Amino acid sequence: MDLEDLAVLDEHFDVIVLNRCLAFFPDPIAGVISARRLLAEDGTLVITGLQFFRQAAPKRRSVALQRETYRMRYGFELFLRPAKGYLDWEDRRRLQEAGVVLKPYPQLRMANLKAAVRRALPTHMYGLVCAEPEG
Repeated sequence: MDLEDLAVLDEHFDVIVLNRCLAFFPDPIAGVISARRLLAEDGTLVITGLQFFRQAAPKRRSVALQRETYRMRYGFELFLRPAKGYLDWEDRRRLQEAGVVLKPYPQLRMANLKAAVRRALPTHMYGLVCAEPEG
């Protein structure tokens, strides 16, 4: 399915799950807003597998290397659409401004503590979004 055209789903849903894919949306914020429009009244959008990089340069280099390796090996792009392939602290801020409630995974508490010290490591979170009130 085309992540940029969720409007083809002419329904409303009680629960929508974006599972470990938000970093691959051309515009993650627009993707969240688009998915939110598909929620039924009292519906919930669950966004799993969010990894936010406070110091994004090492991850940016890693993704660039993966893209180049893939292109050389297979002759076409790794990502079907333009995407960063990771989320940074600015994405985190923008998601929160868009109404996403970010929560740390309890089972990844130690990994998140390490990320607080080693800024190149990701902070692991999930997000919750409620349906927009009608009217």
